[in-house]
Amino acid sequence: PSSFPPFPLRVPASSATPAFLGVRNIDSLHQRAGSGNVIEIHGTMATATCMESSKQVPQSEILRQWVAAREGKPDETLRADIANDMWVPRHPETGGVLKPDVTMFGEGLPAGALSASWRAVLGSPVCLVVGTGLNVMPANMVPGLVKWRWGTLIVLNRDRSGASTADIFLQGKAGEILPQLVEAVRQKLP
Repeated sequence: PSSFPPFPLRVPASSATPAFLGVRNIDSLHQRAGSGNVIEIHGTMATATCMESSKQVPQSEILRQWVAAREGKPDETLRADIANDMWVPRHPETGGVLKPDVTMFGEGLPAGALSASWRAVLGSPVCLVVGTGLNVMPANMVPGLVKWRWGTLIVLNRDRSGASTADIFLQGKAGEILPQLVEAVRQKLP
């Protein structure tokens, strides 16, 4: 969404206090930026799984098949093939249909993602939420868990989403507010 900063947030894995980054994004940009301990609550586009055998392949396999399907075909023909289910990515060994490893509405979250998020928040004194309306269950319940251990919930959004549940609410653009917040925290550290 437009409320996310134009850069992925980098959370180092080797900090003195372990930091976790729970993301609803499926693009792996945070990992590519060097973040460690990323919990992908809604899965990832980096891989796809065969719906018959559960064998996983990298996203590059789907892209390879897409390029091969496009060779020699005008865009209109390829669009018609896709619309009529004549082009579906398939596992190179099993021939089964490949599904991106993302959570679609009505599907369960990736194994362990929700419990890992809960453990991370319950083990933290502060939970910072950036750029979400906190509307989709069950992931929207995770940030509030910090209050179960008398922690602080900080919410940053362009609109007022999350303001009523936040201990500290920051309104504005993440790309402008986050650097100011990081600097303020650095000044308070010994």
